[in-house]
Amino acid sequence: MFSDRPRYSSDRNILKRYLKTALIVLSILVICGIVALGLSNVTLLKTLPSAASCGKRIVGYYTEWEAPEVTENQLRKLTHVIFLFAAIYEDGSARFWDEHGESRFLTLKEMAKKLNTGLKVMIGVGGYMVSPRFGPIVSDSKLRKKLISDIASIIDEHDLDGVEIFWIFPGQTHKKYYLKLIRELREKLSQMEQIKNRAEAYILSIVAPKFKVQLKNGYDLKRLLEYADFIDVLTYDYFNKQYSSDRGVAGPTAPLYGGNGKNIEETMKYLVCETREPTRINMAISFYGTFWHNVNGSLDDDSVDIWTPTESNLHAVRWRELEGDGWNKSSSLWHDKSKSSYIWIEETKTFLGFENERSLEEKIKYARDKNLGGFVIWAIDQDDDENTLLNVLSPASLCNENDRRTVNYVCEN
Repeated sequence: MFSDRPRYSSDRNILKRYLKTALIVLSILVICGIVALGLSNVTLLKTLPSAASCGKRIVGYYTEWEAPEVTENQLRKLTHVIFLFAAIYEDGSARFWDEHGESRFLTLKEMAKKLNTGLKVMIGVGGYMVSPRFGPIVSDSKLRKKLISDIASIIDEHDLDGVEIFWIFPGQTHKKYYLKLIRELREKLSQMEQIKNRAEAYILSIVAPKFKVQLKNGYDLKRLLEYADFIDVLTYDYFNKQYSSDRGVAGPTAPLYGGNGKNIEETMKYLVCETREPTRINMAISFYGTFWHNVNGSLDDDSVDIWTPTESNLHAVRWRELEGDGWNKSSSLWHDKSKSSYIWIEETKTFLGFENERSLEEKIKYARDKNLGGFVIWAIDQDDDENTLLNVLSPASLCNENDRRTVNYVCEN
């Protein structure tokens, strides 16, 4: 019996040492796990554009109709990517145009999910061609319910982060029904979140026009932002005859200032002053230029507006095709009043307005100074293979010391 005690004592000591060692190893593993989690979060933040650190956005549209395929490098430069479009139909249904469009969408979705960067993947519903169908649908409660159900099904089937309603544009007749659509869609998304026990809320965004008269007629802005997360404002084509009251005028695609009040400053000031929600409003950037031939007047005097009369038709050229179509980007000129780049060909009286690195830097500065929510790009598949324009926007320093609701405009209301 006495001879067993020392062996028991020895076994107990060994057991203590084992337990101590095990606790040390376990502690190290726990610490390593915490560090790894922290590092993964740091990595996640590092893989998103810096704008994400303060809740701002670099949103990119990716289309079904452009030729270039999306790349991982492009997606790493965005906080949100929105595929354009799922079309709507007279019976209230929503679906992809065809197999080609769905295939491009699926490629985008799989690539974005594989990156695991925190990039939000959304679907744009509607579009320029089918927007006239919105009115009859939203005005009919059954058709509106069908549309909302189909949108929810697309989001659920493809495990998306949200949807953008791309209606160009609701007018006075459909103003209240548009609000109903957005409110009821938000309610449906909230129900889905509860059913799926989803940690993050689904994102709901809308597009808005650049001209004040359209905004006043079709948008109950404050009420819409009770349900929508942000607004993508289509701040380009200020002198497109299809939407502008002006006729026969050539000028910059997206002037910050000038143009007799038809400019980004006027648009964004109106929206921010009406809503008092600057960080929920995104400025659109076009990755294409607009040009006219046989433009009247000289563009030599930088002290005046460069909007000039023309009877010629408007044409467009993608950034990626500028040089291939014979445009010499190095010959671009600068109009300081509107903060716009352009090319002027005297022999043919040709004017081309377009975004380049210099004009984008001005827009970045403007968005930061005005505490705006960020940018939405039309469209990432119109950039060149080097992502020249996206490389300017993606690292944009949009964060500042302002509160998210700080308004940096002088508002009359």
